[in-house]
Amino acid sequence: MQNCEKPEIFVLVVREVLVAQDIAMMMRNLRPDAHIVIARSLVEAAETLPEGRVLAAFVQETVSAYTLSALAIRVATDGGRTVLVDAENALTAQTGNYAILAFPFMEEHVVALLSACHQQSRT
Repeated sequence: MQNCEKPEIFVLVVREVLVAQDIAMMMRNLRPDAHIVIARSLVEAAETLPEGRVLAAFVQETVSAYTLSALAIRVATDGGRTVLVDAENALTAQTGNYAILAFPFMEEHVVALLSACHQQSRT
């Protein structure tokens, strides 16, 4: 890889398979070279992460479960951004450094979040 940069990684831990696939498609459209990990649980996500740098993790879990996970540690270590998926996390997320993707969402919402994650990773 040129410039010895680590591959960009996006992680999806979303309960609904079709929602995860929809978000993944949007990610591929915006960042075609990124590696996308789709997992059914926080543990599976952490265990299947490849080498590279996690730019963002879209997670549909409680904040308390996520913050104790190996995935959260990896995202923080890599300087990535956590996006909590679903409105039920909105109140809790206000106390942390989380972005929110509430249902229903449109492609513009995902693109805006990914763009913000990419900008944050460059600073």
